[in-house]
This record gives sequence, C-alpha cells and structure tokens, in this order.
Amino acid sequence: MLIIVFLFFRIMDITGWMEKDMFLVGKPLREIALPFQHFASVFGKAVGNLGDYISDNETLREENAQLRDQYTQLQSQLSEFREVRAENIRLQSLLDYKISRIENYDLVVAQVVARNPGNWYQTMVVNRGSNDGVACDMSVVNSTGLVGRIVSVTPNSAEVLLLLSNDAAVGSRIFETRLTTGVVVGTGDSGTLQMIHLPHDMEIEPGQTVISSGLGDIYPKSLPIGVVQEIVMDPNGLTKQAIVTPFVDFSRLEEIMIIRNIWKIEDPDPEPEPEPDAEGSDSVVPEAAP
Repeated sequence: MLIIVFLFFRIMDITGWMEKDMFLVGKPLREIALPFQHFASVFGKAVGNLGDYISDNETLREENAQLRDQYTQLQSQLSEFREVRAENIRLQSLLDYKISRIENYDLVVAQVVARNPGNWYQTMVVNRGSNDGVACDMSVVNSTGLVGRIVSVTPNSAEVLLLLSNDAAVGSRIFETRLTTGVVVGTGDSGTLQMIHLPHDMEIEPGQTVISSGLGDIYPKSLPIGVVQEIVMDPNGLTKQAIVTPFVDFSRLEEIMIIRNIWKIEDPDPEPEPEPDAEGSDSVVPEAAP
C-alpha cells in the first residue's frame, strides 16, 4: 500500500503542469491521473470548506446565544419600563385629582396590598389605617369615580367594601336631569351595577351619567359612579331599574384615595332656574323623588 501511494504521488508529480522533462509515458499518465487530481483538489477544498463551516457554525452558535441573552435582558427591561410608565401615569392621575379637589376633600393615597381571589369584586385591603387618620365608613375613590367605602381598620391597614359587592349600596341620581333618584347596588361581578327603586315614569335614558346623591351619612354627593346602559322594567310594573357600567375598572385597582374629611362640595351641575311661563309667572320645578 505504501508503494502504491508512493507511485500515485510520483505519477502526480511527473505529470504536473510545471514538469518540463516528462517521461515518454508522462502525457498518457497525465490523462489517466487527471480525474484523480481533480477529485483530490475537490476533496481538499471540501474538507477545507467543511472545517471553515464547523468553525463558523460554532462562532454563529456563540453569537446566537449572546443575542438570545441580550434579547431576554431587553425584554425584561422593556417590561420594567412599561410597568414604571403605567405606575407613573396612574400616580400622576391621582395627583391631578387630589390637586383639583384640594378645596373639597382631605384625600390620602393608599396602595392596594391584598385581594381575595375568591371574592375579587367584593373587598380589598389597602396600606393605610388608623395611624393615617382612616376610619370606618370613609368613602374611597380614584381619579375616575367612586370605588367603595372603608368597613374595617387596623393601625396600618384598612378593608374596602367595593361598590361591586352585593352588600354595597349608594344613593344616586342622574347627572343630566337631577330629578331621578335611586339606589345603586352591586351585582358581584366586574361589569355592571344596578340602579334600583326607580318610579316607572321617571325620565332616564341610556348614555346618561349616574352620580352619588349625597343622601345618607357615608358618601358625599356628586361622585361619579357610571353610565346607564339599559333600562329594565320590574315585573310589578310600578318601578324599573337601570343597568349601569361603572367608571372604575375594578379589575385593575392598584392605588386609591380615601376621603378623610369633606371641606365643601361644589355641585357640578346646579339646579336650573325656572323659566317664566307665558303669563310671566315662574314655572314650578318638580322636586326630586325620594
């Protein structure tokens, strides 16, 4: 085998293109050896290319792993940035509301620290308590509307009964007419409230705004509650109720404000003055329904 290999390389040598003094059999041997030389050249290039491919592939694998790590880090940083941005927007909204109501309410901002998955839309716990001047039956709001009221207090925490709870009820009226009064009660889910005890002939339409009436000793008046979506007549035919979509997104509550004191309440829509009738006397404005 060594002799054959030696002869093979010798033949390649004596049939090389740079060999001037060929043997007599040089040219025929060149023709015979040409395919083998071509094969050896192609095989050598293939082996070289394979080596380069393996080397480049390993480099690409390392670069790919580095890019994956960078991508994961950037995704994490982007999530953190979005969370911080959302928190800043919420806090700025609360700050703007607090400043706009500084002459009306004494407000303290609290953070939601616990919610029970079994009654997600019933109660929640915030990180403000009696040490912060918080007491039972104080109203809870955010920048969009009424959230609920305080039902129990510890020195550093308080439990909030949400407006969606089946145990919650607040006197209410229609912002646009000022004449329709009723009671908004929770339904136990995230989407709707009910405004009940409405006389069948009271003027109320979908799209109107429901606010607190101030009747009772808990909730101040004129706090936004929601928008009327549908009117449903009760089976007795004497009363009806309104399905109300709340302004507050109760599924995403993270910060709220507690009304510790009420300085003054400015009615955002004062009662219109009665217009004189054709004979010049003032017309009578009907009183709000009890």
